[in-house]
Amino acid sequence: MDRKIRRFVIAGGVLVLLALVIAVARVAYSLALIPDAPAASLVLQQPVPDNGLRLYAIGDSGSGSAAQRRVAAAMEQRCVKDGGIDGLLLLGDVIYPKGVDSIQDPPWQSRLFSLYSGPCLGRAPIYPVIGNHDIKKGYDRVQIWMDYQAVNSRWHFPYRFYQVRFGRLLNLVALDTMFPYTVNDYLPDAFTPPARWTIAMGHHPLKAATLAGGRHKGGGIGGWYVKRFLCNNIDVYLSGHTHQLEMRTMPDCGFTHVVNGGGGAGLYQIDPSDRDVEFLAARHGFLAIDVAKKSLDLTFVSDQGKVLYRKTQQKP
Repeated sequence: MDRKIRRFVIAGGVLVLLALVIAVARVAYSLALIPDAPAASLVLQQPVPDNGLRLYAIGDSGSGSAAQRRVAAAMEQRCVKDGGIDGLLLLGDVIYPKGVDSIQDPPWQSRLFSLYSGPCLGRAPIYPVIGNHDIKKGYDRVQIWMDYQAVNSRWHFPYRFYQVRFGRLLNLVALDTMFPYTVNDYLPDAFTPPARWTIAMGHHPLKAATLAGGRHKGGGIGGWYVKRFLCNNIDVYLSGHTHQLEMRTMPDCGFTHVVNGGGGAGLYQIDPSDRDVEFLAARHGFLAIDVAKKSLDLTFVSDQGKVLYRKTQQKP
């Protein structure tokens, strides 16, 4: 190799390494600003209605676009038809492009609560997970999310990791897939005692049929770590990040993987050659989840209110 080329390659490698060290240092510093959460506050207890549970889930929603408003309107319409819901799950990238700067920041209302505060949706508690756009300015934004609970009683976010236990019917496990490596420190007993059904949610998919680039086809090292945590412990994993609607079975781990990144941001080009998917569409929409003792229904609904796909899982 020519000496000048070799020097150029070495210099480039050093710059890349330096950039990586700086990025890791920034994350570590931001994480250090977030106080540890008491273990007791990480498990939220919620009652179970006699007729079971109904939840809606959306990801990559906070764009303020016409598509987001259409999805919100379709959710309100179905909510009225369903007679109400027991929770709204936000799968990350809640407020584009760089999250919020304070609990008084206007995007809280303009890109979130004003859209999901109709007569029906407005009664539902909100359970979010953080996405990459939510912490673009640093992990210390997580503290703002935690503080916002004191401002709005619908908003439930005690920490980066938390659980919502709906009696013995459903255990909802919320994960920080941006930096998941401390999950065992905060949720060491996430699956004990077991519930009838267990759903986990995080921003990043474990696998996705997209042509938007390799970084969107899986969760990278973080996705690999989350998968190890979830394998054979859950029934469903919900994610966003990839802007499409997708459902697949993870046969090596025994759960259904749902990608719901159609909440309002621009759509990605999908990969029709992926034969492992059960359903795949470059559409805006949301996921309706109906949980009963013997069955769990997952229904994709478009931004026009039409049912796109339904899957039922049963337990005797």
